[in-house]
Amino acid sequence: MLLAVLFGAIGGALAVFIIRDAFAIFYGLQLGQYLKVNSVIVFLIAILVTVIKKFRN
Repeated sequence: MLLAVLFGAIGGALAVFIIRDAFAIFYGLQLGQYLKVNSVIVFLIAILVTVIKKFRN
């Protein structure tokens, strides 16, 4: 989840350099938001799989 914040910051910096607009950083922050949501979904799936494996044993 911390990497999502890092990649969002990198995406924001790239958007500012490519688009050359101060408001372009919001594109990078939006990318970081999608990455954070994706990280949470993967984390919840990992917890669910772990719980299912424990109940099977």
